[in-house]
Amino acid sequence: MNSIVSAAAVATATAIPNVSIPASVDPVFAIIERHKALSIAFDAAVDRNDVSDDHPEKAALDEISRHASSELIEHADILFAFRPSSSAGVGALLRYISTLKDWQMPSDLAEPSEIRCLKMLCRSLSIALARSSDTPAISQAPDPLIEIGDKFDEAAKQQIETEARSNELFEPIQREIDAQATWPDDDKKWTAGDARTYLETKYRIIDDVGAPWTAVINELQNVHHWRTDELMRAIWAAPAHSLAGLGVKAKAAAFACNSYWDEPFDELNWDHKGTRALIEAVLDVAGLPPAPQFLGID
Repeated sequence: MNSIVSAAAVATATAIPNVSIPASVDPVFAIIERHKALSIAFDAAVDRNDVSDDHPEKAALDEISRHASSELIEHADILFAFRPSSSAGVGALLRYISTLKDWQMPSDLAEPSEIRCLKMLCRSLSIALARSSDTPAISQAPDPLIEIGDKFDEAAKQQIETEARSNELFEPIQREIDAQATWPDDDKKWTAGDARTYLETKYRIIDDVGAPWTAVINELQNVHHWRTDELMRAIWAAPAHSLAGLGVKAKAAAFACNSYWDEPFDELNWDHKGTRALIEAVLDVAGLPPAPQFLGID
């Protein structure tokens, strides 16, 4: 790198160009272009800030890098929460996300394995959407995902119903546990003995009155969880050839990430916001009910 570095030169090199896109075009394209420009600016700022601590403009260069990083992180949040207004916009957003590097992702999405899985999902969905965009899904050749999806719908329904029955059966058990297994009022006085006593009381009550609940839990774990897991693995492995097949993948993703609908959208972490917004957008484009309805959530 050239040893002569000036903050003014770096600021000029990292200036963000204005992106002009016709108002009639899905606004997601402008969001994507803005993210690209911010990524280039951040990369340039970091590359040109490789100077020693005693460099006369070190502080100014650090501020340029910090500002570029802050703008990129802020816009990544917007990108992942944005809902395109067209199927072309959905496809473009999916394709773009599948190409991003770790440092271009929202700050809360930090685990490499999570990023890798998200990019794989986006790439798969973008390919499926591209294949189905020219022809209505109803007139296409049979999609192997449809048959798997029908089985998954039934298995997921049975699992949700069994989970609800399990929760209902456990309520009186939990009340009895709370009545008999008490903790010291001052949490600083909690001891290992208190924890042991609580667990002993809990297991004793379950042994005494929890047989119906235990039977439902065994059914849930040994029948329903196994079945839905098997079907979801088949859904992930099968390519989608239609919007209907794409919807099957989105429903399976919603089922796997059902906790993302436990809170209002604005209260979610940014990585959860992005995944939830993406799933909801795909369901909408595929003409399916929103995820909460599919998951049995009011």
